[in-house]
Amino acid sequence: MNQNEGKLIFSLVQEWESRALKGITLLQNRKSEKVGVAHYDKEKGGMETELPLTYLGKEVGTLCLRADFQLDPTSLAVEGMSGAMAPLVVGDNEEAWKRQVHLLQWVQKMREIAPDLCHWTGLYFRADFYLKEEGPHQDDLVLGPFLGEPTPHMRIPQGQGLCGLAVREERVVNIGDVREDSRYLSCSFKTKAELVIPLRNRDGIVVGELDIDSHQPHAFSKELEGIFLNECGKFPQLFEEWT
Repeated sequence: MNQNEGKLIFSLVQEWESRALKGITLLQNRKSEKVGVAHYDKEKGGMETELPLTYLGKEVGTLCLRADFQLDPTSLAVEGMSGAMAPLVVGDNEEAWKRQVHLLQWVQKMREIAPDLCHWTGLYFRADFYLKEEGPHQDDLVLGPFLGEPTPHMRIPQGQGLCGLAVREERVVNIGDVREDSRYLSCSFKTKAELVIPLRNRDGIVVGELDIDSHQPHAFSKELEGIFLNECGKFPQLFEEWT
């Protein structure tokens, strides 16, 4: 990982914690050995907190943070940080790592379109596409990189929720008040509106989706939906080698 990628990850992590954060190291567990896959120092010193990174129910690595104080591992800020970092260590090669970094960067760009409205922004992908999984659950949606509080929905069957609906019917789902929609899979009492836009590969096949939650009812106007839809249309070109 180069220095610029390290700075990117560091800047994203800072969104969850104070400016007192001084450093970050991502460790990947392979054959009972810890292998560093990312490291960035803003300043020397500070107290280190180690957090296990769990992905799809399995521990995949460790997040080491240094700050002026001992971080609380149970805080929503730290849990959210851990949840967003976990997908970054599941790749088994340098290209997979870089792809996860770029996906997280793209998620950040999407949130910056309307930062006051996008309170949770993330990606879900089909399991057969994202994990190369085969079998009866290969159509499930698997959580990818995200920015926001932790979600219990690490994996969603296509037959469930608004996320499943968007991929199943290959269409945009824009719900102004999720409390009035029985199809909504509750993940936070704060969420009032949700926008889900399918993502296609270069052959036009839906492989995943952009999912955005807002604490504001009716947050996503048709105009704003169109802006997100236009950006999602560029996804196959941005990730052409992968998709």
